[in-house]
Amino acid sequence: MITLDKLQEETEKLLALLKDRQPYLMIWNIFVRERLINLHALASEALGKARTSRGDHTSKLDDLNHEVTLAIHLAEGLKSDKSTYTRTAYELVSLAELRLASELECGGVEWIVACRGVILAAVQSGSRVRARSRLEELKAEFPISPKLLGELDALIK
Repeated sequence: MITLDKLQEETEKLLALLKDRQPYLMIWNIFVRERLINLHALASEALGKARTSRGDHTSKLDDLNHEVTLAIHLAEGLKSDKSTYTRTAYELVSLAELRLASELECGGVEWIVACRGVILAAVQSGSRVRARSRLEELKAEFPISPKLLGELDALIK
């Protein structure tokens, strides 16, 4: 059974990792992923929707979509509470959207939505510099059309 203490503990661990960002370190990324998986499991249990991993691509996309949704709900909840962690939570949304985009078919509608989410969440985290950095990451990883690139750039301005 989920307890608020377990949920708070996992959330605080994740927020601590996000406060001391080191995304260039593989171990940091592993720890962030573990925290997200644990939060996902706790949220699934709380909602009565415990899921089993089938190991196929569709299941992975479902899990990533669910992580994005959880991150958005966390950020919005913190925003409505005027929490000091709101910006950090939006950075979490940006990272989750980036992971989702990397698994989707490049150029597809869902991929475009995920790319927009990466940039919008980075802007909402309060750092246009971080949003620019995320845009550079997207450009390095994907062949982005000039039209979409202009659209994403406009979100930052």
